[in-house]
Amino acid sequence: MVSMYFVINEANTGYSPIKGFKNSVTGVEGVILDEPVDVTDELWLKELKTNTANFVRGFSHIDSKNIIENLEIIFAVTGFRP
Repeated sequence: MVSMYFVINEANTGYSPIKGFKNSVTGVEGVILDEPVDVTDELWLKELKTNTANFVRGFSHIDSKNIIENLEIIFAVTGFRP
């Protein structure tokens, strides 16, 4: 499910202000969806999981044009800017 995105202003590896988490990110600019969008069957999701090692390595820079364009479409069509 995809429910929001934001531009990361600060990333902390090994620290989080929230108990139980090892890492944290903060940011202000972004988009929140009215309802989460199910992307389970999207072909680009497999590429995203491969590029990020299924998110087990912590934070990852996403530079795949295919992934970015597909996420931009979702947010452009269904999102709003707070």
